[in-house]
Amino acid sequence: MTKGRESNIKDITYKVDLDVSEGLKALKALNRESRKAISSLKELEEQHRKMSDLQGDVK
Repeated sequence: MTKGRESNIKDITYKVDLDVSEGLKALKALNRESRKAISSLKELEEQHRKMSDLQGDVK
């Protein structure tokens, strides 16, 4: 604000109505699929650990 000038700023209110249901559905689906992928990776990691343990026992 410039010195010596008064501000004439008024309050402005906006109402926004958005439909985000499709976006929320997509995010939920993405979250569901990412949880499945994480579960699969954990299972793969466990199997890899078991195989590594078995190979260590053979040597």
